[in-house]
Amino acid sequence: MISSAYQYYLSEYGHRESSRYDTHKKSELKGTYNNIVRLNKKTPLYKVDLSESTQRLLIDLKENSRVFQNRLYEIFGTKDSEGDLQRKTTYASNPDLLDVEYIGDEDLAEDTVYSLKIEQLASPQINTGDFIAADTPGLTPGNYSFDLNIGDNAYEFQFKVTENSTNLALQEKLSRLINRSNIGISAQVIRDANGSSAMELTSVRTGSLFTKRVFSFSENTSSEQTGSVEFLGLNKMRQASSDAIVEINGQRTTSSSNNFTIEKKFQINLKGTTAEGESVEIGFHKSSEMAFEQLEIFADSYNQVYKMADNDASGNLAGQKLKTKLNGIVGVYKNTLDSVGLNRDDNGYFKIDKEAVQRAFDDGSLDRGYPELIRFQKSLINETQLISANPFEYVNKTMIAYPNPQRPASTPYQTSIYAGLLLNGYI
Repeated sequence: MISSAYQYYLSEYGHRESSRYDTHKKSELKGTYNNIVRLNKKTPLYKVDLSESTQRLLIDLKENSRVFQNRLYEIFGTKDSEGDLQRKTTYASNPDLLDVEYIGDEDLAEDTVYSLKIEQLASPQINTGDFIAADTPGLTPGNYSFDLNIGDNAYEFQFKVTENSTNLALQEKLSRLINRSNIGISAQVIRDANGSSAMELTSVRTGSLFTKRVFSFSENTSSEQTGSVEFLGLNKMRQASSDAIVEINGQRTTSSSNNFTIEKKFQINLKGTTAEGESVEIGFHKSSEMAFEQLEIFADSYNQVYKMADNDASGNLAGQKLKTKLNGIVGVYKNTLDSVGLNRDDNGYFKIDKEAVQRAFDDGSLDRGYPELIRFQKSLINETQLISANPFEYVNKTMIAYPNPQRPASTPYQTSIYAGLLLNGYI
């Protein structure tokens, strides 16, 4: 039987990623052991039908309760960390002009605000060659080569022009050669209204870095034929590379890229410039979207456990015990849950009232009710810990004998090998 239990466990839960709340201290592991010992001192001896469906139910109870417990920690937090429900998110007053992401490792105050005036975006160098007749040959047939110079590096490109080579075919061939070389220059062929074609070359790098010319072309005089650079107009620069110019809290600064950090706290990606006299503010705030998202995650996780208690197709659950206990916990905190948009339908499943969540966020009900939500979390965690320690409590079984009240035996794994041995989430 243990073999089939392992196989089911590995197939259903072995691929799940561990949560940071699956990492435990030695004292926590010892506490789990002691909890199992206490349970067994008080638990009668039972006969259990260890059919395959019962084994699967026990594993499902244990694993789903563990996942639900981790979700409760993530949403509502622990004594050492704040939960995602209270987490502040970064914002930009004009997201069309920049993206912002917090990359720091400290909790900033909600009033931490930076004001940015974006005068200029960082830009790449763009060379646009001469527009020449696309469908006719222009260069003398023969072997050509030129150097593409980027900083201190020179990259040689060799190519052959035949009698049947059209200008368009040559431009497309050179564009492919440059793009395949992966040297930080992208090339394409563009057309004008007259049907003429030209090569357009753009540097991947932005910013001046002491020079506005990122790349240039030079003829290789040792080749059989020369003149391709001049004929194609490859050195004709349409746009010089430039730095981004930004004023941050009144201090003007430059960046060679549109992506930069502010005090190792915020990652900024510039997308546009501000109008005269305007600015973009970035900072932290709590958002109703985050609250709705976290409450929805809670509802989904709770409903997963509740569904097991509600839809017992196997008939192995012990009556309505688990369902009754969950309903009892929720009933104690019903008023608070309703006030923040956590409502239950007629079948006992949670559903989110988005408008109520928004009202609770706007009028402060969510913040005022948070201490009560923490007590609700603790009650649910206590229940999930009981399920994890002894899922046999919730399945059908026949009592054989009560424990000896005078000399209770400490048999920590008597709850069965299936309940006690799957401690992978704690080790």
